[in-house]
Amino acid sequence: MNVRTHFRQQYLLESHVIRRDGPQGRFFDMPKKAISKTASDKPKFAQVRIVLNEVADVPSYYVNYAEVSQGMHDFSIHVARMPSRFSPDVAAAAAKEGVLRIDPMLQLVVPPTIIPGLIKALELQKAMYEKQHGEIVDPTDSPPKALS
Repeated sequence: MNVRTHFRQQYLLESHVIRRDGPQGRFFDMPKKAISKTASDKPKFAQVRIVLNEVADVPSYYVNYAEVSQGMHDFSIHVARMPSRFSPDVAAAAAKEGVLRIDPMLQLVVPPTIIPGLIKALELQKAMYEKQHGEIVDPTDSPPKALS
């Protein structure tokens, strides 16, 4: 089982179940808290594992900047690619205003229920990366001390 599959199975589905309901046998993804647990209304539950198909033409974006915001019902992640070089006009405007304006490439809107699993999956992937390649340095931290 790969890490991506493990993340979905362990963290996303632990708060949701698939309920078979009605004579047509429709399936609904519902939070466990929302399902009645009385003896007379005992629904049938099935835990499932979600696996993404490999699709060749899925859009792929390289991003090196992200902003995260939240509202009452969702979290938004706006991502962009900050260029390595700026035109003289853009550099002058950024120096004058103290603000560099770049267009977002993608806005990802997710429900709050996915955030804990997403954080756990990112922490797991970060730990695996650091084990193979060394510590990831946060560029917002103070600069490293010079070697003696």
